[in-house]
Amino acid sequence: MRGKPLSTIERQTILTLHSAGVKVSKIAPKVHRSWSSVRNIIKHYRRTGMVQPMKKTGRKRSTTARTDRKIINSALENRRMTLDDLRLKVQHELKVPISAKTIMRRLHEAKLYGRAARKKPLLTPRHQAARLAWCRDKAKWTSAQWKKVIWSDESKFCLIGSRGCQRVWRRSGESLLPQCCNPTVKHGGGKLLYKNNVRDGQFQKWNGL
Repeated sequence: MRGKPLSTIERQTILTLHSAGVKVSKIAPKVHRSWSSVRNIIKHYRRTGMVQPMKKTGRKRSTTARTDRKIINSALENRRMTLDDLRLKVQHELKVPISAKTIMRRLHEAKLYGRAARKKPLLTPRHQAARLAWCRDKAKWTSAQWKKVIWSDESKFCLIGSRGCQRVWRRSGESLLPQCCNPTVKHGGGKLLYKNNVRDGQFQKWNGL
């Protein structure tokens, strides 16, 4: 197991003692380091003339910039693709071997993370235009007008037809993008509906199938 790296002061102390003629076997206990560490520092100084070790370049990157762009663009084109599907697509189109872990690292570098897709109503352009027009029409309503509105809150528990959880690739702040959501529509099938109507502090409950 590697020990704690030597500081610049420790390295300079070793080299000063060595230049004064102190043997390696005597220097090691003075600096509380192994004799092999002391010997390596002296060898490094003789070879390079440097006190500090040379910076290591690390492992060579396994993908090129072109491959990285392909990975990110493929994930953005279809945010529901799994890591294995992305790997197969990149390998097929670029003819380069790549692992699923590398795919995941490149996506994380681009701030793309696997998240559960949010569920929101499926809105057509007609629905969007109607909702915007409604908001603009009610923007200047007074408190007296809003008090005449019945506020309704519903909770639906599906007995059949659950789609389960789907995951998508998205960045922070992209959770409500259409590509990152699961569109929901009203449909038939078994369900239990619980409804609260609120008007002037009065609650009304309704249960039905």
